[in-house]
Amino acid sequence: MDLTYANIEDVLTGCFLSAWNNRTPVILKNQQQTVIPADANAWVRFSVQKTANRQRSMGIVGNRRFVRVGRIYVQVYVRSGEVTELLNELCYAVVNMYETFCEYPEIRILQIRQEDEPDGATPTAKVTADGAWFGTLINIQFAFDEIK
Repeated sequence: MDLTYANIEDVLTGCFLSAWNNRTPVILKNQQQTVIPADANAWVRFSVQKTANRQRSMGIVGNRRFVRVGRIYVQVYVRSGEVTELLNELCYAVVNMYETFCEYPEIRILQIRQEDEPDGATPTAKVTADGAWFGTLINIQFAFDEIK
């Protein structure tokens, strides 16, 4: 499948769901949090944001290269009693997933970082409260080329 600005969100969502393999419930963009099973100890919210585009080469239509850049956001939530161990495990699983990302080698992972994390701190150093849940945000910057 050719990657395009129009389909990249669906491609990345499918890749995440396949690799995550029901490890926890996943809430996708525009879904309500109420779909989380009551007995779940953790869940993630997944979304993709297309952010920047630039033309990289000149040429006739069908032979021009455009660089498409965006961000994948994975918010990892755990119940308050599971904060340290389970949150670390799930955050590591997300980071590892994108460090070894190869289903679409034309997608380049440019940067992976946890938001609001002080330098040198563990992934659980800063968490946000969301009711009975604590969580952190993993921000993955990606790029790919599209020929148009």
